[in-house]
Amino acid sequence: MKTITVSILLMLTLNVPAICQSSNYFGSSIGISQFDDVSGKDSSGIKISSDIEPGYMIGAEVGRWDHDGRMGLEINFRGSSIDHLSLLGVTVPSDGDVKMISLMGTFMRYLNTDTDDVIRPYIGAGLGMSYMDVDLGFGISDDDTVFTWQINLGAEFGNPNNGPIVFVGYELMGTEDINIEGTNVGDILIHNIEFGVRFNF
Repeated sequence: MKTITVSILLMLTLNVPAICQSSNYFGSSIGISQFDDVSGKDSSGIKISSDIEPGYMIGAEVGRWDHDGRMGLEINFRGSSIDHLSLLGVTVPSDGDVKMISLMGTFMRYLNTDTDDVIRPYIGAGLGMSYMDVDLGFGISDDDTVFTWQINLGAEFGNPNNGPIVFVGYELMGTEDINIEGTNVGDILIHNIEFGVRFNF
């Protein structure tokens, strides 16, 4: 998946010279975030797993755009509650949670480059870093800063030359391996549905 992300980024960066000569934008978004369940084995071989509930995401972005695409810098906050924890074959309720702060550089390519069209689909990708704070409950918690990638697919609604743009999109985000108190839970995938607005200036 990382290879796919890098390939998309290389394709999108062909538009960088044009985008750099275009207009600025800023935007904000909210959405639903679903972390894949966390599981792994500690140093003694004991398996630990958890079920993570759907959570929230809040984001802000700034960058440059033209009729071909846009590139920007995003900061996003995500949070989800952990429903239960399984340890030594026993499943118990948990009051833990997962929090994530990400700083991402992104490139998006419009599939329809006519700015007069009301609907413009886009595909994109991004690379960056994330701070993860994972609390499984029962005193099992840790934090880590990890490399992060993302792939985006969505659509914008409105004319970018006249007023704000509303957008809706799906974002698949992934991290490198994460360690929680010596337990390697592997990489984590996060599925996001986001809704937002962008202002061009």
